[in-house]
Amino acid sequence: MRKAMEELEKIDRRLYIEANKQDDPRSRSEEELKFLGPLKGSERKAVESRIPGLFPRELRMPTDTPSRNGWNYDWKPLSRPM
Repeated sequence: MRKAMEELEKIDRRLYIEANKQDDPRSRSEEELKFLGPLKGSERKAVESRIPGLFPRELRMPTDTPSRNGWNYDWKPLSRPM
C-alpha cells in the first residue's frame, strides 16, 4: 500500500492529498443536519452511523428469488419452429 501511495503522489498530487485526507466522521454539513431534524429513533441512528464514502450497509444487491406463489408445475418452454 505504501508503494501504491508513493506512486500516486508522483502521478497526481491532488488525488494523493484527497486519498489521505482525514475526515471527522461525526461532522455533519448544514444539509445533513436539516435532513436529520425530523428523523427519530432507528432512522436517525441509521443515518448517523453511516460512514461517508462507503456503500450503505442497509442496501441489498438485487437477486433472483423464487416466486411468492411457488413453483409453476405447468410451465413448458416455448417451442420454436425450425
